[in-house]
Amino acid sequence: LEPERAETQLPRLLEEAVEVVRGTDPAPRATVTSKVDPSLGPLVTDAGLLRQILVNLIANALDAVDRSGKVEIAATAEDNDVLITVSDTGHGIAPDDLRRIFEPFYTTKERGKGTGLGLAICRQLTAALGGTISVQSQPGQGSTFYVRLPRDGAPAGATSSTTQPRLRIATGGAK
Repeated sequence: LEPERAETQLPRLLEEAVEVVRGTDPAPRATVTSKVDPSLGPLVTDAGLLRQILVNLIANALDAVDRSGKVEIAATAEDNDVLITVSDTGHGIAPDDLRRIFEPFYTTKERGKGTGLGLAICRQLTAALGGTISVQSQPGQGSTFYVRLPRDGAPAGATSSTTQPRLRIATGGAK
């Protein structure tokens, strides 16, 4: 997978991802808010791949919360990177599940509710964009997923089939 490199307006991309998820939602669930650091400026990335990552993360966050729950999406500049977070006030993820949630076909959802491919796809797409994905969660306290991407896009040719995605999982601490 060789991603395209084009200037992308992150506020609009976040809005589109929320619209896609809400469009498939039969009944409104939870409150979704997003905040992009105004100093961030355009991001050089493959908008289609990043949109898919965000759609998966937002859909999972909405699945984890009840009607009174909250999902917050934020994007900030950090050195030469952009850090995108998707946080929810849901039920959190058990430590045993945290170790496996990025594995293909691993799901914590009830039978017929998920394929276990969403987070595995997020991991692969994030790696293709030259970034990392991680999660911090505690049962009963919600979860936060972190997607860190280079602001100027992945270096050309950096996403060969031998490139392994970098993954970090934190099981405790504050959100």
